[in-house]
Amino acid sequence: MKCRSRPLLCAGLALTLPLALTPVALAQAERATELANLPFEQNRPTEQTAQQLMEELTFQRATQTYLWALPLLNTMGMRDGAAEAFAILRLYAPAEPALDGSWKPGDIEKAQ
Repeated sequence: MKCRSRPLLCAGLALTLPLALTPVALAQAERATELANLPFEQNRPTEQTAQQLMEELTFQRATQTYLWALPLLNTMGMRDGAAEAFAILRLYAPAEPALDGSWKPGDIEKAQ
């Protein structure tokens, strides 16, 4: 007897996922509308409008900085994890034993 619940589960998820994401899209649209309708006097922002726009700009900058930092943090995590798990051979400025051929695989010293 075959299990038929997996296709039903996949179909159910495919149908409910767009419904779950709808409130997020509506909230984003409401936020954009709120910013677009801020009050201006004689084509200049009021004090409150300027404050709200600066807060939004600060939030956008912080979000962008966080997103730009993710690849660096990932690379640093891989570097630190590899340093703990594997021996790291220095390929730049090799020591004298590496140049004269007297180095052996057991001659590994821990990097500082």
